[in-house]
Amino acid sequence: MNRDPLLTRTQLRWLEWLVLAAILLACVAWASLRGQPRAVNALVQDLAGWVSAPYARDDIVIVAIDDASLQSVGRWPWRRAILAQLLRDIKAQKPAAIGVDVLFSEPDRVYSQDDQLLADAIRSAGNVVLPVDWRMAGVDIGAELPIANLRSAASELGHVNVSVDEDGVIRRYFAAQGEDTGPWPHFGIAMLCAAGRNHPLCRGVQAPRPGDAWVQQSPEVFNFARGAEPYRLYSAETVLTGRAPSNAFTGKYVLLGATAS
Repeated sequence: MNRDPLLTRTQLRWLEWLVLAAILLACVAWASLRGQPRAVNALVQDLAGWVSAPYARDDIVIVAIDDASLQSVGRWPWRRAILAQLLRDIKAQKPAAIGVDVLFSEPDRVYSQDDQLLADAIRSAGNVVLPVDWRMAGVDIGAELPIANLRSAASELGHVNVSVDEDGVIRRYFAAQGEDTGPWPHFGIAMLCAAGRNHPLCRGVQAPRPGDAWVQQSPEVFNFARGAEPYRLYSAETVLTGRAPSNAFTGKYVLLGATAS
């Protein structure tokens, strides 16, 4: 004799959906109570970035003030006359733009003539970007700009601030940041501007009027390239001693900054 099943197929299907819904609700509740959504989002973003990571562009070159450079030239900070020579050596190969990620917010009080030497080298290159840093002293929030003669010699200024997530990893940046009267473009965008590329955030080196607030606009996610060291890198010491290839920087976006420990 045939017996009726305890649950019909329709009832089984409803039961499966109810169990699945209960599991999903439990996961959402767990994540919300433990403050996990950001961690889950970061994990998904890291996995997606790893899967879709592009190959490094061949028009980006790094000149590193590394440990070998410090051993050869001397401890940091270097005289600005040395940085001026480094710029002249790079400029001689006609790069598209040179980004100098070194802060010059105070004049050189020991070798005062070096400031003018560096300004002359920056002006001669004609496509140098200098950094704008973020400053907070008490309630005073603003931009730390290069000193006046270096700023006027540069082609563009760009901010070098990034956002650090709660796990200590840098994944995002703002395309524009600064006074609400005229935020500065990100350093990378400023390099495009210095190379003559049109971009709505290009603004030159003129400081904005004092504003009422510090703004961060157009958040973007870094699209990291494949590999531990995907971009071509030359030690500053190699450039200063004339051992870099003769076309190493021709037509390239050259980033000059510190990597030394």
